[in-house]
Amino acid sequence: MKQWEKIIATACVGTGLLWMGTVLPAQAAPAAGHFANGAMPHRRSFLARAFLDKGIAAYKSGNYTLALQYFHDADEHGHSKASRYIGLYYENGYGVEKNLKTAVQWYTKAMQRGDVTGTYYLGHMYEDGLGVAVDYTRAREMYEKASYRSDIISAPAQNALGRMYEKGEGVPANLSMARQWYEKASMAGYEEATDALVRLGEPIRVTTPRVMTQRVMAGRSTNIVNGVTQIDSSYIWKPIQSINFSSKHDVFIKNSDGSLTPMDEPWFDAEEIAPGTWKIQSDGDYCYLLEGDSIAVMIDCGYGAGNIRQYAETLTTKPVKYVINTHYHFDHTANDAYFDAAFMTAESIPYATVPYTSFSGITFPRDYPVITVTDGYTLNLGNRELKIIAFPHSNHTLGGIAILDKSRRILFSGDEFLFPSKAELNISLEDFAKNMKRIENVRSDFDVLYAGTGKKDGTMFDQYYQAAMYGISPQMTYTLSDKTQKRTETLEKTADGHIIYTRGSVRPDDQTENAPEKIPQGQRATYTYNGFTVSFIVPGKATDTK
Repeated sequence: MKQWEKIIATACVGTGLLWMGTVLPAQAAPAAGHFANGAMPHRRSFLARAFLDKGIAAYKSGNYTLALQYFHDADEHGHSKASRYIGLYYENGYGVEKNLKTAVQWYTKAMQRGDVTGTYYLGHMYEDGLGVAVDYTRAREMYEKASYRSDIISAPAQNALGRMYEKGEGVPANLSMARQWYEKASMAGYEEATDALVRLGEPIRVTTPRVMTQRVMAGRSTNIVNGVTQIDSSYIWKPIQSINFSSKHDVFIKNSDGSLTPMDEPWFDAEEIAPGTWKIQSDGDYCYLLEGDSIAVMIDCGYGAGNIRQYAETLTTKPVKYVINTHYHFDHTANDAYFDAAFMTAESIPYATVPYTSFSGITFPRDYPVITVTDGYTLNLGNRELKIIAFPHSNHTLGGIAILDKSRRILFSGDEFLFPSKAELNISLEDFAKNMKRIENVRSDFDVLYAGTGKKDGTMFDQYYQAAMYGISPQMTYTLSDKTQKRTETLEKTADGHIIYTRGSVRPDDQTENAPEKIPQGQRATYTYNGFTVSFIVPGKATDTK
């Protein structure tokens, strides 16, 4: 974990300090006896807390010098966490000359003030000989002093004790004791401890939600607790409540009935398409709400104004905690920050929630927690399991996925199947065939597709699959095409010159900046199989870019 992530993920937890514009709740104070002379952590004055908040804000903005000044101010006013932050500065050389001995001094002060995380950091310095001589006994003392809590705050120290007993560092090797400490840390949601238990051959007993300690974490089987996907992101994130669209008040969205709605006015419509399953339109592509016995999730979230999570919660009695993104395009990821966490592929992260041109002037948060998923990953909503189907070589975008819902016999396919009787490929025919084979493997589990553009009968996929297989067969013949037709849209305006966009339609000039997809070099060609046309690029022919 990066050092600033340490600050955010463990240091901020339990302080009640300001984080991402919201106040996190303070944790219970430790019982006397866990620190020297039974000392309690120093009380934090309002002023000390304000200085610490300002220090964190300055650090996030890249102003290390100002941040350090605020941390010193907070320390002088008695904030029990401030000395730990200063120690991190000197340990890592943030805006100051790196000095491990000075870092040890500040961590020692944090320990003396009863700061759990600072005490753990001091143990780490003794264990690794950073700024002091290696002293396993002293390290173990610090870890034990910081290990008394049953939540994620003490989990790093508990995990460290497990490691020391496993390796015999400063104590006789004792796998039984190692397992006990690893178990405590794992029960608090500490991923590294869970991995250690697996390494030692222990069965995984997950009874509490996995705790997110970094903004991006890989999806794991331990995300499912008591049969339901549960991930606690509250330690590092509080979902936003609104995104300010007011700068677009004089831009209008045309509805299907011809009426005009200001772009900053929330607009939602929903249709129940299966039991506990709704198709929702805001703006951008359709998105979907799926309800289980315990929780509900969104699949994609559009780019319209208004808190789509709050709207979804008017349709179901279950908490709507997460969003699954079929791909990174802005019309599918714009509103991710309304949720506890977003599920997407690792390839999608750098490009997700990057605003299109028509949204210039609006700030869309991109620092929401992300769980990365791979093919076969499952989410369980409570007697409703969703399976991630990752395309080997997604055609529409890099990192695209589909979501299989066997219980409703639906495949939520994003934008991978856009047209009912044709496919326009930006990948090779071989890669197209691999994608279709991946879906064919689960064809018996769905009858219908729901895409960004709405409902598609399952037989449409059959056409895609058959055409893909023909495309890699020796019998395939093709015809070279004329130049690729460029997408053209006319910008509509009101009589007095205000821009009008059509709800759910592509807007002129909107596209992802620095999109990562590499279009093969060559000339467009087409072939047709049973009435289904495939447009693809023949390598080595005259280049015609999109």
